[in-house]
Amino acid sequence: MSLPQTWVFKVKAIDKPDDYDVQFTKHGYPHTFIPVLDHKSTSLQTLAEIFSLGPIHCNHLGLVITSQRAVETISRVLWTLNLSPEVRAAWSALPIFVVGPRTANDLRQIALFSNSNLTIADMATELCDAIEARYPNHKDQSINQSLLFLSGDKRRDVIPRRMAKASIKVHEIKAYETCPHPLLDQSLRDINPSPEDWAVYFSPSGIRYVCQSIKQLPITKLAAIGPTTAEYLEKELGLKVHVVADHPDAVHLVNSMATYDASST
Repeated sequence: MSLPQTWVFKVKAIDKPDDYDVQFTKHGYPHTFIPVLDHKSTSLQTLAEIFSLGPIHCNHLGLVITSQRAVETISRVLWTLNLSPEVRAAWSALPIFVVGPRTANDLRQIALFSNSNLTIADMATELCDAIEARYPNHKDQSINQSLLFLSGDKRRDVIPRRMAKASIKVHEIKAYETCPHPLLDQSLRDINPSPEDWAVYFSPSGIRYVCQSIKQLPITKLAAIGPTTAEYLEKELGLKVHVVADHPDAVHLVNSMATYDASST
């Protein structure tokens, strides 16, 4: 028996097979990825000035990066600059706090940070613990020193709130913002899902952008990457979510879909 088509409303476009592609193929699910979100760099001129002057001149005691999108903005800014040896050395020596190993790996691909001292955590709360441990007596330091935090337009307030509580000043700059993918409207016009098909969603913001393009979501079986996305589908849109991944990764998501389909035959 052939398995239903799967429409994967991915947060971003993929240019090569990823874990989800591998798992859908492994379980025999025909699938189409529909990129929902895109990102654009912001504050380029401000960041160019900061990177040109260097962390010592700007009184930055560390750099906080929580997203690969922020790294992309840094790379774009540095491409246009010719930093002095003194400024390059200052940036290379600066403590850097990063959420996620992929973000850290992307950052190390930038020559300026290839040998930097990175503190890497899986979540923002864990990163805050590391920052507070690094600067335990910050109340006694100059109030002019701050962490440079390159955030996105949809960031949560975990880091600013924790840093304020610890009396660690944050210089936050919005380095990127989220927008609909330029091909989203066309992609939605090209699909014709049936009720037996699957639609897979990864974030409430992605769902909102889909709903802006069409009056209502396609009538399909629904799979959510996690409880936050499932709650949005159920409480905000009144839809039945058929499966929620036990853990937010490809293996658990596709396994839950396969288990549901096997039990429904």
